[in-house]
Amino acid sequence: MSAPFIFSYALLWIVVILLSIALFILYSHVGKRLLSSHEGHAMQGPELEKRIQPQVLSAVTGSPVTIGGASPRPRLVIYSSAKCEPCRDLLRGLPEAVGHFGDRVDTFLICSGKVAEVRAFAADVPNQVTVCVDEEDEVADSYRILRTPYALSVDREGVLRYKGVPGPDFKTLSHFFEPLVRDAQPGRNTRKMAV
Repeated sequence: MSAPFIFSYALLWIVVILLSIALFILYSHVGKRLLSSHEGHAMQGPELEKRIQPQVLSAVTGSPVTIGGASPRPRLVIYSSAKCEPCRDLLRGLPEAVGHFGDRVDTFLICSGKVAEVRAFAADVPNQVTVCVDEEDEVADSYRILRTPYALSVDREGVLRYKGVPGPDFKTLSHFFEPLVRDAQPGRNTRKMAV
């Protein structure tokens, strides 16, 4: 083989590798933009106005907890990760919201991570919140949750009424509690929304 052929062959592979890297970066950027958009938030999670699939998890106390299915009270399910900074910010606003709505809505914090990490992450969470561990991300996969934090408002019949990315303040968190409180009142219509 001649030197120009070997040189052009090597140059071709360098170009292919550089194009592959550029394509990966482009897809990564587009994916992040899509996930951050309103449409991306609406695509995540179970389908609105449908019953969510029951999931059995372990609370940090070790007791089994079932998410989904019928329940005496509506539930707010917040999915988070022990390594997520926005999730830590959310925990600062959670006590006020749970203090205001906790007598009418059961709140669950499902956290991705090892049990010790989840315990440390949720050390300051109010006692009214049931903290669950999702070590293998089975709930996230089953419910199609791609980023954290992500919240699901589930009524007493196990139907998803509201979903989206919760903010760290009372006003934003109340958007997830209010449909559940409103729906629990007799004669009120449900409201379908995704944030």
